[in-house]
Amino acid sequence: MTRLYNFIVFLLPTVLAGSVPKTCKAYPGSSDWPSHKAWSRLNDTLDGRLFAPVPPGAVCHKGWPSYDKDTCPRVAEAWKHYDLHTQNPVSLI
Repeated sequence: MTRLYNFIVFLLPTVLAGSVPKTCKAYPGSSDWPSHKAWSRLNDTLDGRLFAPVPPGAVCHKGWPSYDKDTCPRVAEAWKHYDLHTQNPVSLI
């Protein structure tokens, strides 16, 4: 019972402050995602070595420069299979 009480007391300030995130993480286009200017500043600190990969699913999203309506169905079908993800270093499994 003491453990439960300590756990609740520990979490209470976080819940009351409303700081519980509504999504699990930031992604390109979300309000929490850094601006292009912020990425540029970070890249400057890394002497231009910041890697900006394009996820394989970007071909299915019209907002991405790599959007390709002809390639999208093939990627969407391959998405269900492990090989697509293991062969792409930025794919989320």
